[in-house]
Amino acid sequence: MRFWDSYRNPLSQMDMLRKEFINQLFSDVRSQSRSVEFPPVNIWGNEEQLVVRAEVPGIMPDSLKVNALEDNLFIGNFKRVFQLPYKIDPDKVEAKYEKGILEIVLPRSEKEKPRKINVTIA
Repeated sequence: MRFWDSYRNPLSQMDMLRKEFINQLFSDVRSQSRSVEFPPVNIWGNEEQLVVRAEVPGIMPDSLKVNALEDNLFIGNFKRVFQLPYKIDPDKVEAKYEKGILEIVLPRSEKEKPRKINVTIA
């Protein structure tokens, strides 16, 4: 299409701009959706433990797999891996699944817990 052709027909020029806008809009949405990780996860904690809560609706509890190492947590088929801020006691990790929510409690390793040191007065 020559410049003058589009000038003569402003509707075709507007149609071309609309198509370009829609393509750009949907390409942005597609690129954002690729970066979204499944499942959505919240993590919080204190000096004693970390709690991980993941939304996993529709997944059968039998198919959920959680592996806890001293400083990593691996969650099941969808492969979410977390580097933990401190070492945990993998033998005391607890997980429960209720109404599409997986909650994992990760107790801090006794060796890693801050220790209170009593100061004696001389």
